[in-house]
Amino acid sequence: MRYLGYDYEQKHGFKLGRLSGITLGQGLLVDNFNTGSGGSTELKQRKMGVLAYTTLFETKITALHSFENVQAIRIQRPTLTALNTPIIVGGTFAQDTDGINDTSMTTPVLRPKQTGYAIDVSYPIGGEFLNLYTEYANLENQGEGVSAGFKGNILSVASYKAAYRNLGKGFVPGYFNSTYQASSFDFTTDALQKRTTGFLVNATAGLMDGYVKAGAQYEKYGDINVVSAAAGWKRVGPVSGVVNITKPFISTL
Repeated sequence: MRYLGYDYEQKHGFKLGRLSGITLGQGLLVDNFNTGSGGSTELKQRKMGVLAYTTLFETKITALHSFENVQAIRIQRPTLTALNTPIIVGGTFAQDTDGINDTSMTTPVLRPKQTGYAIDVSYPIGGEFLNLYTEYANLENQGEGVSAGFKGNILSVASYKAAYRNLGKGFVPGYFNSTYQASSFDFTTDALQKRTTGFLVNATAGLMDGYVKAGAQYEKYGDINVVSAAAGWKRVGPVSGVVNITKPFISTL
């Protein structure tokens, strides 16, 4: 991840450059989005993006714009309080205004333009360690899905997530994700052909003060199994790198 940024008490700030790991809401619509996953590893302007956020009267507003014309905005605000913990309600809107037509690689990457939105409620009953949530998301003219579960961080070293999902025909969980710019998708052949239910579990960890990071995720929906894993390390002398293993979400149901 290569960017310039500024943060003031996690209330106001921005990032500009090649961005990754962008999750808005609980991840049912925008999950670990990467602005520059497509093409070569060379840093180019089209791989960049800007993420800005501000907090006004307890309402946090986050906006994303990638130079590949993916835009998103999220608004969240604490509402009721239960057991001295606020219940947070949020809404997310995301769109790709022109789709993807990348012929720079041996295999072209093609995706249609797409719009989606999500609404979520979260309850951080255990602070950073335990956050209960539910989220509804809709991909316009395609399908909708619902997720409920829990997630958290452990000593700022590891994070985890577990969720039950009910996904409608045509819906794709985490459609705007880490491989969005790098993988083709056709709703006619690759999306769910009927409603299904399943679950997701994932975990990530950072070691050696963040110099090494690794994560893995497993999803199961009937006969569909979706597996992804990654490990990366910062530059040590002249060497840095990342290894990814992904089985993409493609439905045969």
